[in-house]
Amino acid sequence: LVLVSGDENGVETGYGRYEAENGAIRVDLDYWTSADKTSASNKNHTGMNATFDGESLTLEDGRRFHVLTPGRHELEKKTWKEVDAALEQGIDTAIITIGATEQHGPQLALATDSASGDCLARMVAERVGQALITPNIRVGISPHHMRFAGTISVRAPILKSLVYEYVHSLAWHGFRHIAIIPTHGTNFPMAGELEPELQRLYPHVNIFSYSDADAYLGSAAVVSEHLGIDPATAGTHAGLSETAFMLACQPDLVDLESAEQGFMGDAMAMGEKLNRDGTHSISPIGVLGDPRGATVEAGREYLESRAALLADYVMERREGWTPEIPGDLPYGGLPEPEGDLADAVRARRNGDFDAARQMLQEKLQEQPGDPMIVLELARIDTLEDRIDSARASLESLLAETTDDETQEKIHDELALLSTYQGRFSEAAEHKLESKRLRGLRNDPAGEGLKLFYIAYFQAETGRVDEAIESYGQALELARDPSDINLDIEHLVGLALVKKGRLLDAAQRLRVIGDSVNEPEFRSHIRRFYHLNGEILLLLNRPEDAAMNFQATLKIYDHPLYRESMARAKWQAGDLEGAIAEMERLVALTDPRLDIPIHYVKAHYQLGQLYEQQGDRDRARDWYHRFLQFWGSSDMDLEEIREARKKTTG
Repeated sequence: LVLVSGDENGVETGYGRYEAENGAIRVDLDYWTSADKTSASNKNHTGMNATFDGESLTLEDGRRFHVLTPGRHELEKKTWKEVDAALEQGIDTAIITIGATEQHGPQLALATDSASGDCLARMVAERVGQALITPNIRVGISPHHMRFAGTISVRAPILKSLVYEYVHSLAWHGFRHIAIIPTHGTNFPMAGELEPELQRLYPHVNIFSYSDADAYLGSAAVVSEHLGIDPATAGTHAGLSETAFMLACQPDLVDLESAEQGFMGDAMAMGEKLNRDGTHSISPIGVLGDPRGATVEAGREYLESRAALLADYVMERREGWTPEIPGDLPYGGLPEPEGDLADAVRARRNGDFDAARQMLQEKLQEQPGDPMIVLELARIDTLEDRIDSARASLESLLAETTDDETQEKIHDELALLSTYQGRFSEAAEHKLESKRLRGLRNDPAGEGLKLFYIAYFQAETGRVDEAIESYGQALELARDPSDINLDIEHLVGLALVKKGRLLDAAQRLRVIGDSVNEPEFRSHIRRFYHLNGEILLLLNRPEDAAMNFQATLKIYDHPLYRESMARAKWQAGDLEGAIAEMERLVALTDPRLDIPIHYVKAHYQLGQLYEQQGDRDRARDWYHRFLQFWGSSDMDLEEIREARKKTTG
């Protein structure tokens, strides 16, 4: 035991050994000193009884000392192994405080708001338990203080971006609860904006930010009233309450001899003028209140009141939380069909292929040779796995048309048909021709989309390095933020995950995340969820991954996302759930038309799942169906070799 406690009136200090059991402590002192301004007494080699409640040491004579454990909760003072061990032991809460570097009158240091955050974070972490404190963000939104030397002000979007970076890192490491606490007044509105934005991005993490500035300031007002300090004296900035708070929190930042009386009117009523014209417009010294009567005793009460308020808030937001999918997700699926063929397309999407075919054939009688009708009929053949029939009609149409735009669409369809049959070189040739035709229309981003598909073919057939290079070429053609650009960022991120390059994949994730707050890109949050889920899967966190995939599927039920959900359940040991997801995948209609490789591979994966369950007959059946697609592939893929073994054994 080492105890050091004191103020301007006296000191208690000593050291020795102790034994503890159920909160009761027996202390054997080697040396102990009690002193005040006029005298001191010493005790050597004596014993005493005490109790410890986790926060305070109480001696048998009733004296109570708050115990501080330096660095106990501070993330930055731990090694990575200590943080890893803490997470394993259930320390699942991270506390981010956002302070400021701004003037606080002639008596308080510029670090006042940040130091407040340091003190409060330590006390909150002690009280709520299972928590670590991140490095304080020591700048804030302080333009109204810029007439005072030393103030550093940052714009709200910049500060929000920094908090985003903190949260991304903490979520990556596996913190389950992330509390964001501003300790500077004009940071509070931004904190209120952060909560819904970050909750939407990370549905598997409990992210919450304290934004009730009135309650935060009100905690000081209650103490002032209790102590008989009038509101004008207590003040709202660098007045008595904040100065006393700092005497209790970090007294080396206080120069009480330099304190001067500041603005003594109703600061709240002057808020508009203060924010518009600056603090100096109502107080040339930057003080709202009169700090001259501040004491450490009053400061302790202010500190205790505010710490209790914030600790209660964190515990309330943490208790009983369960992850849930955001309720305000945008629609991100196929656009509603329009034009003369809309009813037929709707019928096809609903799985009513006979009705769709009949409507299209009737249209074709009215408009013989219409290429769009032929294309739609070919898609029905594709969905019914009549690939040869679809190919024949498309090749016939290609031979008859001279229109570049129509030829481009036909080559796109033929490329996808080729992947259904495992003819990947042929698929790439069709996409390259489609790219050439798109180039005639001076559309670089459109050309990038064609390369995107070639990269997709490469990635899903094991040529991941080639795919990453092709995606890079595609991004060169589609550099600016757009639907195509974000689609490519998403798929290159998935390819990087396949290579185990999670840090690079995370950079792609951030690019997508930075875009989804823009109204025109909101639906791309599905790509953020999906890529984040794949990263979480590789980090062996299948439950967190599944939550992200659920959110993705709520936006758009697509084979790529459905297959990921199946793998998450598979990794978690839920074979029945994985099978159900794969069977939903193979039952999809239009969403699988542009991404057939996942549809075909799902047959192989169902074979693996049933085999793992011990149902060899059903496994063999799915392997056989898989080979009906890729049995004559132009690539010697491992899946094809394995399926052949399973069906001939």
